[in-house]
Amino acid sequence: MEQEKRLRRKKIGTVFFILLNVAIIGFIVYKEFFYGDAAGFSDLTIDWRYLLPALLCFPLMVLAEGLKFGRLIYHTTGKKDIGGGLGVGVLGRYYDNITPMGSGGQPFQIHYLHKRGYDAGASGSIPMAGFISSQLVFVLIALVILIVGRHSITDTYIKITAWVGLGLYALLPLLAIAFAIFPTALHAMIAGPIRFLGRHRIIRNPEAKEEKVIHSISSTARSMRMIGSNPKQLAEVILTSVLFRMALMSIPYFVLHFFGVNASYVEVFFQVTFITCSMTVIPTPGNSGAAEVSFYLVFSSLAGDALFWAIAMWRFLCYYSWLAVGLACILITALRKKDG
Repeated sequence: MEQEKRLRRKKIGTVFFILLNVAIIGFIVYKEFFYGDAAGFSDLTIDWRYLLPALLCFPLMVLAEGLKFGRLIYHTTGKKDIGGGLGVGVLGRYYDNITPMGSGGQPFQIHYLHKRGYDAGASGSIPMAGFISSQLVFVLIALVILIVGRHSITDTYIKITAWVGLGLYALLPLLAIAFAIFPTALHAMIAGPIRFLGRHRIIRNPEAKEEKVIHSISSTARSMRMIGSNPKQLAEVILTSVLFRMALMSIPYFVLHFFGVNASYVEVFFQVTFITCSMTVIPTPGNSGAAEVSFYLVFSSLAGDALFWAIAMWRFLCYYSWLAVGLACILITALRKKDG
């Protein structure tokens, strides 16, 4: 019975996800083609010099993720496994992009590493270390930019939701740091509200919920200590995480210039940071809906009649490309199992 309910909820979630995508895309198409000044693709002024840099950002992201996890595997197990690093990176981003809040990748990364022959300790710590390093790097970059670049955004909605989103990004790392310093006190602070909600039947199985939350925070704290204990590993993880973020957040600059928009790299980078934080507030798979709306609000005055095409190209490069590569990775892995 419980399994049937879960399957029903999953189907409802999938339908909602599809309808949300259709609604957002439909709104943008209507706004641009029937109510705005959008032009057909053939009518746009295209600067082909920016196509290659835009396209190269995606393989650069894949490389950065592969290098990061490859080095984490090496420092944790002593094995050089380039293919494993790439597989963990691609699968992590694939499942992050199809689950709310970008948090669904770790279980599949753990399963993938276990299937490659790594023990439970390594299989569990490597994905969490990769996840938390990415979170921390982005939080530090975004914190600086949301303060220094606050004048680059005029939309009040984006400004407010960006700070809320940054808080959500920073929540797990901050809780992990607090847990490492004050484990007993933080445990009590978390357990109290969960047990209260359980007593009033607002949540079910409060003991299991409490154990799950504490386990997640303590695992994050262990991963942070693991990364920080080795200066060389720390430097490699930071550099590859920065490389990933720079590639991801540079895509809109190249896309806008491809469509003839003359914009400053620093200004676009600041605005993209606000967009990235802002769209975290809406917990849909791959931030569907929130991403398109945020891009629309920020770049509508800048991109003009190329806005629809810019949004489409941006989302393809930073979202659908991961889905395509992730599906290819899953298919290749399945075929290898079948041949074996």
